[in-house]
Amino acid sequence: MEDKCTLNSAPSEDDPACTSLEEDGCGNPSLSSVPTIFESGYFSGVPHASADQDIFSSLDLVNSKQTPQSPGISQPLKGLQISPSPTSLVHHKEETSQFSHRDKDGDTQLHNAIWQNKPQTADYVIKRTPTCDKEWLNSPNLHLQTPLHAATLKRMVDITALLIEKGANICQCDIHGETPLHIASREGFEDIVEIILRTANRQSILECIETRNYNGQNCLHLAAFNLRFEIVRLLVSNGADVNATDGMYNKTILHYAVDKHSSDLLHCVLRLENVCLTVTSYAGETALQLAEQNRYDEMTKALREYDISFI
Repeated sequence: MEDKCTLNSAPSEDDPACTSLEEDGCGNPSLSSVPTIFESGYFSGVPHASADQDIFSSLDLVNSKQTPQSPGISQPLKGLQISPSPTSLVHHKEETSQFSHRDKDGDTQLHNAIWQNKPQTADYVIKRTPTCDKEWLNSPNLHLQTPLHAATLKRMVDITALLIEKGANICQCDIHGETPLHIASREGFEDIVEIILRTANRQSILECIETRNYNGQNCLHLAAFNLRFEIVRLLVSNGADVNATDGMYNKTILHYAVDKHSSDLLHCVLRLENVCLTVTSYAGETALQLAEQNRYDEMTKALREYDISFI
């Protein structure tokens, strides 16, 4: 007996043999039939769209270049390919848009969670960041402070570690030309310095250590100038040049020790490896000459003894 309908012909309204997809699987679904396409017949194995989904997948099915035919009796359901719904991508975009909303200071929701000392909120926002949108973690406010700068300033160790693990850039500078490592070194946040040095990749660490802020000082200069002895040792052990000069006076941290008349800093520096006493400032002075001019007898003696021991 000849079939009254085929896969290549649309069913007739007067044709009783082709009134239902469920009976023999013929007919091409039209846009108006999309909402009921999953209700019966060979499509009944496909789950209904949930309440928070739209009909993106159905539209993909109808508007594709080659509209899929009904699988019929002989065609297995697993052969039917339906385009995945972009609903999840829409949700990610909406969520990222919500999290990246800025206030008058340019702070995002993540910035504010950190400023307000809400680690659980900050943790949630960081973990909900789409994997394809890492740059959002480095979004700066009007002071060019990223969430990592904020976490460093608030001394939130766990959030700092999580941000770095999720891809935050430790080398990004704020309005003063300072990275989070600069801030932690100046403020004496030893735990933050340790987290950055332990968690970040080696290349980024070296870049941060060498970066000068807009006053010409690197992390080591800031740590020494503020008498952060343990951080001085940490930075040098992780690649900081003990003889590096600043950009303003061309002074080393040995010069800083004499300038501040700090015997503790002087002895801390002299215990480090490869300290050079011949580096001169823009004024042409070594640390020893500076100590002699200021008549710092104890410092002069310590520097001379150190110099003699390396002759």
